[in-house]
Amino acid sequence: MYFRRSLISTTIVMCTLTSCSQAQDRKTIDQIFYEVSGPVKTMTERQDMTHMAAYSKDTSYSIYYFSPKGDLSKIEFYNSFHEDKPGVATIGNITYFKKQQGDKRFYTKIQADNKFETEYYTLQKVNATTLKYNLSAAMGKDTMTKVFTLNKHNRFTQSVSSGRVYRFPATKKLDYFYDEQGKPERIIVTDTETKQSVEATLKNATYDQYGNMLQGTYTDPDNKTVYTINRSYTYYTAP
Repeated sequence: MYFRRSLISTTIVMCTLTSCSQAQDRKTIDQIFYEVSGPVKTMTERQDMTHMAAYSKDTSYSIYYFSPKGDLSKIEFYNSFHEDKPGVATIGNITYFKKQQGDKRFYTKIQADNKFETEYYTLQKVNATTLKYNLSAAMGKDTMTKVFTLNKHNRFTQSVSSGRVYRFPATKKLDYFYDEQGKPERIIVTDTETKQSVEATLKNATYDQYGNMLQGTYTDPDNKTVYTINRSYTYYTAP
């Protein structure tokens, strides 16, 4: 039971922005990866893991900034994981878009207080059905590669991770399933080393006029909540 819920929670936290809204055919690589539709200016996502005792008093959220063309420009992550101001969320790290070379986009994550670089990652749409994500730690030798398979509507059908992230193996395969309207329905997470698989079902999901998810809850096969999504958006043009 612990393994099952822990695996689902960890995977959804790491991949929560992959396959959580209704996609459209023509999108930038960032719109595909972060699954946003329409002229999104900002997206704010709150991570709710209050059902887990270790996080019951913590608050965290991220703000994603997009250009009018749909390219990601910056991510700000806020959290209350500190002792001096318990329960008060302050900015922890910032991810910036750095440059683009051909069809590959480069990003850097820094600590907000001292500007220390902690991570680098790239996004690349290899072809019409493949998107590739690479992450490397600024210190150490940890690297992770994640390859996404897309359908003709730029929705994820599968992702396969390999490598290590902060000394933990990143050996996961995710299979994504949708309902008849093309909205997320469930995911199956498989540890490619142990071959253990678990399933998470999305329930009570709501969407805005562009098909972007506003709320949703992932539950395990025992109907226990493993992760809750809460998002809000601003747009460059009114719908």
